[in-house]
Amino acid sequence: MNTVIEQLKALEAQLAGSGDEKKDEASFFFREGRIPILVSAPHAVDHFRNGKRKWADLYTGGIALYLHEVTGCHVICSTCADTSDPNYDPYEQNPYQQALAAYVEANGIRFVMNLALSACNLKHPGYSCHILRHSCGTNLYAQTKDLRMVQETLRQKDPKVTARYAHVNQRMSHRITSALV
Repeated sequence: MNTVIEQLKALEAQLAGSGDEKKDEASFFFREGRIPILVSAPHAVDHFRNGKRKWADLYTGGIALYLHEVTGCHVICSTCADTSDPNYDPYEQNPYQQALAAYVEANGIRFVMNLALSACNLKHPGYSCHILRHSCGTNLYAQTKDLRMVQETLRQKDPKVTARYAHVNQRMSHRITSALV
């Protein structure tokens, strides 16, 4: 009987040549799922950031494929290195992010789990799908200073709730470290 580790190794081996540069085909793939959850493994293979090779987050591709088999979640996974970094490069120059956004919208995905966050030890209690909503509201307000836009985007009924983003933005702007960002 196969252990989970043996299954992960076999699934990881399905990823095309970790680190081999390919330019003629997509550097990622999707696997259709049954539940409204998508697991993203953008660093399953070596990738490039600012022209420098970054090593893969080992087994994130295998874990994504395993979760697909066990739970029926959707999966997007890098399969070969190209000249970009799926998590770092701007959206306009990032085929992985563009495909991810289109796929989420087309398939009614309600939750995206990015295995790169887990691999970087950024997944902690209190970090949830809902925190992304707050990040979106905070960043949208910081860029536009338009509370009505934030309210409509997040579909909030009470303007008092939306006004919190202005208060958070004001507090953040007074931090000593704000000049570093």
